[in-house]
Amino acid sequence: MKRIVPLVSCAVLLASCGGGGSGASVQPATTFRSNQVGDSWNYSVSINFGQFGAYRGTLNEGLTADTYNGLASIRDTQTFNLALNTGPSTITSYSEISPQGVLLADMVNAVLYGVTSDTFSIGGSIDSTTSTSGVITLSDGVTITETFKVIGAEVVNTAAGSYACWIVSQKVVNSNGTSDSFVIWMAPQIGNYVRITDTTVNPDGTGYTYTASLTSMVNVAGATARKTGAALPGLLHLPGHLLELGPR
Repeated sequence: MKRIVPLVSCAVLLASCGGGGSGASVQPATTFRSNQVGDSWNYSVSINFGQFGAYRGTLNEGLTADTYNGLASIRDTQTFNLALNTGPSTITSYSEISPQGVLLADMVNAVLYGVTSDTFSIGGSIDSTTSTSGVITLSDGVTITETFKVIGAEVVNTAAGSYACWIVSQKVVNSNGTSDSFVIWMAPQIGNYVRITDTTVNPDGTGYTYTASLTSMVNVAGATARKTGAALPGLLHLPGHLLELGPR
């Protein structure tokens, strides 16, 4: 499972996404936009399986109204469309979040598991001093340990525009032995990231790297500042679940 998903060759896909500036002169927003039903983000994606090859495609993340255990929820769905050697492949995964922003369930390798405890929270704001960690426990007993730390700021140019971003280092360690090392360019004003890179190592030592870059988005009008402690789609639940692909 990927977490901020918790899922992206850089010179090709990100040629239009280079940094426009970095350092103390860059002042990204400090309050996260409150994401809501109808929001969506589209990304170009590149995945490198090493000796098994590299593949390109797209990622869409979108928020829709749903129910979970009979109660209203928001479904955060990530859909990958990849061009593999065996032909086009679509991979879909999702999380369930309460209207109050509580993570209710997350999909791991095509199975949806309830969340029994969650001590990982980023809060409603972010700045140069932000650093946090926590553990998420799923109903099957699997635990996910996460650390999240701002390491800089940079203006990032994407196909969807230029954004002043916080650069975040995030480590995710799953009790099943899988680990991820993310670098995230987070734009609080759009409620999501505009660029992300990840290195995944599986329990058997295999793995892959990926990069994603924002190409377009829909932010529903009328959003307000995010409530403190609320789950942030795309931040708590980075695109991922690529273990279902395997080497191709």
